[in-house]
Amino acid sequence: ISQINIISKYKYISQINIISKYKYISQINIISKYKYISQINIISKYKYISQINIISKYKYISQINIISKYKYISQINIISKYKYISQINIISKYKYISQINIISKYKYISQINIISKYKYISQINIMSK
Repeated sequence: ISQINIISKYKYISQINIISKYKYISQINIISKYKYISQINIISKYKYISQINIISKYKYISQINIISKYKYISQINIISKYKYISQINIISKYKYISQINIISKYKYISQINIISKYKYISQINIMSK
């Protein structure tokens, strides 16, 4: 899967589920002016994810779940003016995460969970006013 692009002015997304044994995902882009996202689930045995970009002016995200046995994640970018994030869960046996960027003017983040047996995390950036 090279690109998954979701662009809309008004949008309600209840679930985005990506399940596969062997998978390469280069980009997941979600861009919207008004958006409610309840769940983004990515489950795979072998997975390479280069970018997950979520950009919105008004946004509520309840859960982002990434579960895999072997995983490389280069970037997770969440950029919004107004945002509520309840949970970001990343669970894997072997994992390399280079960047997790969360940038927002107004933000409430309740939980960021990263669970792994072997893990390299280079950067976790949380910037908010």
